[in-house]
Amino acid sequence: MVKVDDIYHDLILDLFHHRCVRCGKSSETVHELVPRSRRPNTWWFPSNRVVLCFECHFWSHSRGAKSSADELRNLREKRLKEYLDPVQALVNLFNDLPGDFDTWEEIKNEPYG
Repeated sequence: MVKVDDIYHDLILDLFHHRCVRCGKSSETVHELVPRSRRPNTWWFPSNRVVLCFECHFWSHSRGAKSSADELRNLREKRLKEYLDPVQALVNLFNDLPGDFDTWEEIKNEPYG
């Protein structure tokens, strides 16, 4: 039997491209904004979950849910806009290209090896 947590865990990772919403590092950790203990019936809702790397997950727990939840919620929304906006997706792709290119013109003029 597949657990709801497993399904939504993978969905959240895919939604955020396996990237921490706070620093952008690659991650497989899904964090609840409001802990399971305070939301026993709805903790697994996608709106309550974000991807955090080890360091940012530690940061979140060291600050406490009340202190970190608002900041993480805002970062979550910002990242979702970036990931779901097709123009921003192209910009992200451009930024991930190898090499030290600053403009599309530099890429276009790069000689082929």
